[in-house]
Amino acid sequence: MSLEPLAGLRVVDLFAGSGALGIEALSRGAEHVDFVERHRPALAVLRDNLATLELEDFRAVPPQADGFYAIGDIRRLKGDFEGAEAALREAHSRGRSPQPALALIRLAEGKVKAAAVAIGAALADQTWDRWARSRLLPAQVEIAIAAGPQMNRPGSAMMRSPFGSRAIAARIGSQNASIGGAGSR
Repeated sequence: MSLEPLAGLRVVDLFAGSGALGIEALSRGAEHVDFVERHRPALAVLRDNLATLELEDFRAVPPQADGFYAIGDIRRLKGDFEGAEAALREAHSRGRSPQPALALIRLAEGKVKAAAVAIGAALADQTWDRWARSRLLPAQVEIAIAAGPQMNRPGSAMMRSPFGSRAIAARIGSQNASIGGAGSR
């Protein structure tokens, strides 16, 4: 029996309150915990507890932020780029990154270089969370295809990124995280 029974697992602490369940999971080896709490006083206690325990990687993303991001992404898919950007700005003001939707808006506007820069910056910002980086990869691939050989030549910033698809897949080391997706071997 392992001394850390939760080693490598992702845990969700719903209605987190003080965060006791999630903090305990971390102490037993969990790789990542999502604390979900919307009650502001409880969220303040949770933040204090995590700060006391020096868990620096904690980021609070209010549930509303994800909702605004989803609205922005839907508007992007419908072609309402102005409305999408407004919703993504609101999501960002509430703690949620606007990427990859904002980079894909730039791509749809024909601003390929701006899209490549935006997705590259988003990948660099997610150095602590390999799963968050992996969720950015489909957009990176779409932008790389649109960029063509000029921006994808050996030695270019897009190709040598330590946060690119091959580097991330190698670090994740999971059967389900291969470049081809789940089920490809």
